[in-house]
Amino acid sequence: MEKTEKSNLINLSGLNNEIKLTKNVMNTEEFEIPNGKIRYYIFDNIKGILIFMVVFSHFLFEYSTSHQNTISRKIVVFIYSFHMPCFIFISGFLTSKNSIKIINLARLLILYYLFNFSFSLIVYFLYDFKINFLIPQISYWYILSLFSWRIIIKFLIKFDYIILISIIISLLEGYWECFSHILAIDNTIAFLPFFLAGNKIRNKGLIDSFLKLKKGFIKFCLLLFGFLCFSYIIIIYIDKHRITNNTLLMNKYNENNKLEDRIWFLVNSSIMIIFFLLLIPNTKILILNKWGKNSLYIYLFHRIITLIVSRNIFNKNNYSPYIIELSFIFTIIVLFAFGSDFVLYFCNASLEFIHKNFFNYNCKGKIIRHIFCFSFILILFINPIKIYSHNKIEIIDINKGNHWKINNDLNNIFNNSIRISYVGDLIMLKDQVTSSKNNLTGKYNFDYMFKYTSNHFHESDLSIGVYEGPSAGDKTSYSTSNYDDNIPIFLNYPDEFAEAVKKAGINLVTTANNHLFDKKLEGALRTLDVLEKYSLIHLGTYRNIEEKRKVKIVNIKGIKALLF
Repeated sequence: MEKTEKSNLINLSGLNNEIKLTKNVMNTEEFEIPNGKIRYYIFDNIKGILIFMVVFSHFLFEYSTSHQNTISRKIVVFIYSFHMPCFIFISGFLTSKNSIKIINLARLLILYYLFNFSFSLIVYFLYDFKINFLIPQISYWYILSLFSWRIIIKFLIKFDYIILISIIISLLEGYWECFSHILAIDNTIAFLPFFLAGNKIRNKGLIDSFLKLKKGFIKFCLLLFGFLCFSYIIIIYIDKHRITNNTLLMNKYNENNKLEDRIWFLVNSSIMIIFFLLLIPNTKILILNKWGKNSLYIYLFHRIITLIVSRNIFNKNNYSPYIIELSFIFTIIVLFAFGSDFVLYFCNASLEFIHKNFFNYNCKGKIIRHIFCFSFILILFINPIKIYSHNKIEIIDINKGNHWKINNDLNNIFNNSIRISYVGDLIMLKDQVTSSKNNLTGKYNFDYMFKYTSNHFHESDLSIGVYEGPSAGDKTSYSTSNYDDNIPIFLNYPDEFAEAVKKAGINLVTTANNHLFDKKLEGALRTLDVLEKYSLIHLGTYRNIEEKRKVKIVNIKGIKALLF
């Protein structure tokens, strides 16, 4: 039998033990048999579809986040609801005894370091992003997680109920703040069930049994069920539920990302994996198969392209009516550019060269180790260097028209200056009011809303906000709408909200806004009483002309400021 790619089409059950196919270690999908390996085309085809979706959604992601009620947002939510779990499931299936060897795990770490370091420098100089060696840049968490999964898989797979246990841990992970994004620990735990499921199917030899279901009446029933679920996700669920990025990225739970959202995510992803396995044929589909085989380097290279495009072309300030069409064109260009055999050969050859010589005591190994050490030192010192350079403050003399620079201790400068903070609308919609009520006491508590900002307000000498609405009391209904639920919006806040604003460190609020009279004149006048009750200075609306004409002056560190 000739060792050609056609031999990969033979079913495992009919393979002779004498067959032996060899492949490059990196970026291959292999299934081990006693004396040989075979490639399942179905996984290359699925990966080809998924990598297209990944790149396409990354072009749309930043714009869609700022424009919730758009088609592009629905596309992003749909793709993000299953694309990474599908990739991880396939990675689990393709993880063999050979891929968990130290020599191959080292390749993953080299890839992570090279791409994460390069990307960090690019976004640092282009967009002033912070560099953190222990936290992976955006998509590169997957390489670290894959490294972790392949290390622990041989220990975990021995347990009978490990998949069920991993699902429970994945659901609980959202409550545990100790699992942070450092070294992608949170993602590694959250997505672990999909990797284990793929590897379990491989070890149990279930893939052939599953592929037999792709025939006859059983296939029709399963496909019909998958199609109905597929349609429900697109047409109904995404349209009726405001799914946040925190849910799609399996981040920690909050008021917009709860346990039930993660359960939906796990169930939806599992259904889509089965749907893909049933729908996609186990035969070579030319372009999809090629993109699938070369998906690793498409995934690693494409992110900087999508970031630049989304930041400069598809951002919230540069709306394009053809954003979906342009994203499709850019995606095709990226796939053909980085999914070529030339890129695969060049990257694999470079990776093999680095890996082969890194631990050798020759000239090449010495140069490689010096480069890695230098780059690591650069990561450690680039932030301090930038902070030091920013300590050079430029002072301009307007009268003389000249300027000079001084190097000084910033603390001394700030001690002799006034720090003013400003926050926009302090607004309370319906769900925010109701979710803050203690049903036992009937009291409201809004302190949690300022959990991450109050320290900044307290550090300022003057903090200003917009009190966007009335505190008209409980004799009339509180805020009636959540803005996007097609219910007329009339705002009204419990008195405790004004108390929370004051406790957060905000000293001054303006009440001049379009919602102040949502509860008529009586509500507006009562709002001023409530603000004064909690010692909040207010401007913008007044009880009478005499009150408006009064001059308000605040003394801030010996400096008098006129408020008007």
